Amino acid sequence: MAEPDPIFLARPASSNTFAKSKGNNQVERTSAEPRSFNDLYLQSKLAEELVYSRELIFEVREFHDAGARQEPLQVRIYRLGSEKEPDGYRIEIIQAEDLFFHYQCIIQLNNYRALQNKQNITADFYQFLDICTRILDDCGNNDNFTAIFKFKNDGQAKIAFFQNLGYKYIELLSLDFQGSTDQEVKEHVKRSYKHLRSEYQQVKSRLAEVLNVVKAKNPSLLLYLQQSTNNYETNSGKRYGRS
Repeated sequence: MAEPDPIFLARPASSNTFAKSKGNNQVERTSAEPRSFNDLYLQSKLAEELVYSRELIFEVREFHDAGARQEPLQVRIYRLGSEKEPDGYRIEIIQAEDLFFHYQCIIQLNNYRALQNKQNITADFYQFLDICTRILDDCGNNDNFTAIFKFKNDGQAKIAFFQNLGYKYIELLSLDFQGSTDQEVKEHVKRSYKHLRSEYQQVKSRLAEVLNVVKAKNPSLLLYLQQSTNNYETNSGKRYGRS
């Protein structure tokens, strides 16, 4: 069994963990810590870019409930600010089958310090994206890694990632999430609808191009395709009680 990556292991953080090298100088970045999750969310909307998106199988369970079910959840990570000096990251957990399933977590310099101290993470803030995406990819590609999503009825949730060493499980990372407000969910649904509509228009345009080519080269085949489509739609309507 391979040893776990030492960057994930619990070790005391050094005093200059958050210092980013610029030439020969060490400069520590600071930022005003927002007062609440909503403040963090509003601040994040100023400038963000999607940098990671992947669907993973999570063990989904309620807090203090031993029962679990496996469900596919989509993880999206947005970078806040510039690529060279990000201000933070917003992480979304969504579900394709349920547009109203929407949780998010925002990691910025100040609250990452608390996360680092609590979980004894050796990596600094500027390595967070690489670490997080590496863990997510491992969970998707390696059966020895597990992703767990726990939730409460009050909107609080947590995701945790574990590695199976054969003789024990070690927790690599855990993050606290908050269920989105009604307004945030509405914005998410609007974005999803706009994206799906755009994809539909692209497919529709591509289909029209293909049919034009078929019409020019083999009109009888086009007639057959149109008749087959009409028959399928008619039979589907009868199956579900529509005329």
